[in-house]
Order: sequence, then structure tokens, then C-alpha cells
Amino acid sequence: MAYPLACARSVPHHVAYCLWKYGSREQKEKLLPSIFKAEVIVSECISEPEVGSDADRISTRTVRDGDSYIMSGEKRFTASVGVADVFLVFAITSPDVHPTRRIGVFIVEKDRGNIHPAEEFSALGWKGLRIVSELVFNGVRVPRENLVGQEDQGFDILMDMLDQERVVVAGGVIGPARICLEIARRYSEERMAFHRQIRAFEGVSFKIGDLALMIEAASLLRIKAARMIDRDLPAVKETAFKVTTEAMQILGGIGYTDKYLVERHSRDACGFTIGVGISEIMRLVIQREVYKEAGLSGQ
Repeated sequence: MAYPLACARSVPHHVAYCLWKYGSREQKEKLLPSIFKAEVIVSECISEPEVGSDADRISTRTVRDGDSYIMSGEKRFTASVGVADVFLVFAITSPDVHPTRRIGVFIVEKDRGNIHPAEEFSALGWKGLRIVSELVFNGVRVPRENLVGQEDQGFDILMDMLDQERVVVAGGVIGPARICLEIARRYSEERMAFHRQIRAFEGVSFKIGDLALMIEAASLLRIKAARMIDRDLPAVKETAFKVTTEAMQILGGIGYTDKYLVERHSRDACGFTIGVGISEIMRLVIQREVYKEAGLSGQ
């Protein structure tokens, strides 16, 4: 349950961070204590059937109606949404302005009515985490006081939240990566081939060394990013991370079975190269920040 547990723990962190930094005093007093005590389960609703990494193109929208908003749209791939009591929903507030200035963030309690969860996906990994295929908002009335921050601040809040999220998720990945390395190291000492331990072959021992170096680098990178965020500095480039499944190669055929935890961790790790931004998007973000630091424009 390492990955599902890390994700289930991190989602409340992301939601609580948004409320702590951008929410009103009333919102903080109402929700933060309950979130931290695990009395209220929360979920963030960003991705949609036709929108993933291009978050500024979301189509879930709201229409002002007196002192309320009427929300309609669909969200997808939302962790813990099947059991959540409160959703943090990113939705359009002003459709006729620039995409980055048209999104708002709303606190939506599940008992408001007209919220319909669809079928749950059976994912490759992350077993035990309730990931719903779609959550439909069909004319949900949300009071004005449930708006987090300003009507046009949602995209900025999302970008800030993703920096935080990637640091937290990176921490959740490093632990299982160390477990896989330890399993592979022990196996390389126990497994005999051609009358010697397989660690005697450089094709195996070099992998062990490379994995140890990668994990150490990822750990230090995560710490650097966290310290930058603590100092209120942008940490976009520093939050990228890489997860490897080379340990399975060292175990060979037995690594592909469920005898060792490497198989499960390999399946779970795939989700983290997608969940907070696919690897290609991470590379796009990194190159853009490199060019910015040089005073140039990235793609």
C-alpha cells in the first residue's frame, strides 16, 4: 500500500495548502482542523475527459446566480473522489478572457446534490486508491463564500499547488525506490550464475551503482526544491523527478513475478510518471525554465 498511502496522504496536503495560502479566514477555520484530523476526506478536481496537462483549457464552468455559482462539467482521474466529503474544484468563471485568467477554485461539498460519480477505473497500479473515471457536476449550486481566492486566480493557484505537489510526490517515490534497490542488491549477492554471484558481473553491479546515484540525486533535488518553496522562491525546474524500474532487470524472471515487491512497485511507479504531469511535460517545463534563467524564451 506504499504508493496509494502516499497519494492518499498527499492529496489532503495539497488541498490544505491551497486553503491555508489562498482561502478566507472562515474557510480555514471550517476545514483545516477537520482535514488535519482526518475527519473530512478531501479531493482535488482538475483533470477532465478532454483536458490533462493543458489545465488552462478546462471546460467545467460556473455561472453567477445571485450570491451563488451554478457549476456544470466533468472531472476525471481524481484520487479518493469515491470517498471524499469535500472537493476542491477548478472551473471557469470568466469564459471570454485569457485562459490563465478565467479559472476559479471552489470548495464543493458532496452533499450539495447534482454530483454524480461514474464508474471507477481498475488501474495498473495504485491498488486501493479510489480513482473514479468521471465525476459529473450537473448544475451544482455553490455559494459565493466557497470561492477560494479571487475569480481569476485559479490558474496561479494551480501552478503553485503543482510545485508543492511534485515535491511531496517525489518523496513518496523515493522510499519505494530505495526498497527496490535494497531488494536488487540482496538478490545480486544471493543469486548464482556461471558459478559466481551475479554481483560479480559489471552488467549487474553497474546497475546497482547507477540506481544508488539516481536515488541520491533525486533525494537531494527534492530537498533543494522544498527549501526553495519554504523561501517563497519559484521551484519549477527543481521539482522534476525520475523513477526507474531497473531493479526488475537485475532480478530477471523472478522479478516479473509477485514473489518480490519489485513487481508491485514497478506497476505503481508508472502512475507517478503520469499523475502530476507526464514525463514529456516535465521535460518541457524544465527546458522552459532553463531558457528563462538565460533570459530567453522557451517553447
